[in-house]
Amino acid sequence: MISWRFWRSQHEFNAHKAHKRAWAFAVVAVLAAALALAGLRLAGPVSAAAGSPPGGSASTLPPAPKAPATSDGSRLRVMTFNIRHGEGLDGRVNLARIAAVIEGRRPDVVFVQEVDRHLIRTGFKDEAAWLAQRLGMNYTFGPNLRLFPGDYGTLILTRLPITTWQNYALPGAGEPRGLLTATLDLGDGRVIEVGGTHLGLSEGARHSQLTAIMEHLAPEGRSAGPSILGGDFNTSSASEFTSIPGWTATWQDAFGAAGQGPAATFGAAGGGHGERIDYIWASTGLAVLDSQVVKTDASDHWAVVADLALDLAHYPGTPASADVTTTADIAAADAAR
Repeated sequence: MISWRFWRSQHEFNAHKAHKRAWAFAVVAVLAAALALAGLRLAGPVSAAAGSPPGGSASTLPPAPKAPATSDGSRLRVMTFNIRHGEGLDGRVNLARIAAVIEGRRPDVVFVQEVDRHLIRTGFKDEAAWLAQRLGMNYTFGPNLRLFPGDYGTLILTRLPITTWQNYALPGAGEPRGLLTATLDLGDGRVIEVGGTHLGLSEGARHSQLTAIMEHLAPEGRSAGPSILGGDFNTSSASEFTSIPGWTATWQDAFGAAGQGPAATFGAAGGGHGERIDYIWASTGLAVLDSQVVKTDASDHWAVVADLALDLAHYPGTPASADVTTTADIAAADAAR
């Protein structure tokens, strides 16, 4: 028979071990939280060569429907969409809703902001790869914040082949920001440069960032072809753009040139007036056919879409091509249903 003294000593020993294990788990939890906080506060901008390879797929992702491309090589439908890591106005993360918004407009190029990869809040999902496979598009991802255990940044989705890509760190105080660029192959020896970005919250930071974007993406002196820039610029002030040397001579605001309907892209849900802080900019060598804001509850931002036509004079020796459906045509067809 086990004596009372022996039983008591064993009980105290086991309790001591359990207490030590509890402390160990607590220390691990605190360290994990500290690492996550350090990732949020200390993560710096990625290097210029840190873009993810185009393409990408995973067998566990849902099948990608093959929606018809609108581009015939001379016209492009472009979209920009801040998806807030897929969190809708109902507070739920649902990437399928984001994909549905994009599918509904059939863009050739999409600039996406606030994209998570392998983060706790979005179930460790690689949102860039998921959307690319779901939509049947090529992609490149540019991480701007290293957040334990993953990262967060911008994404370019496209139906066109991506030949080169680059993720530039942008200057400015506050959260690290970047410019993700890609060269897209239009065929027949023609290419176009595209860039997606998400600018800072202060005017001073945005001024530095817009100046850097001019250095990286503006087509001055290039013979390769025109450029398209899109993203969340976190400002509705036109003077912030016009104050950048060379901006107005290089870029035209797609919605400003041919916009139809309400212009607000943020803060307009629920009947508010909202602000226009999401833009598509087209360089010389591109004509803006039309542009619209796409209302949705899939994110706290509304998407912007624009149809652009290439000036084939910038590509000597290439024939003019046939008409394609424009954004206005799609909207009219939707309204008639």
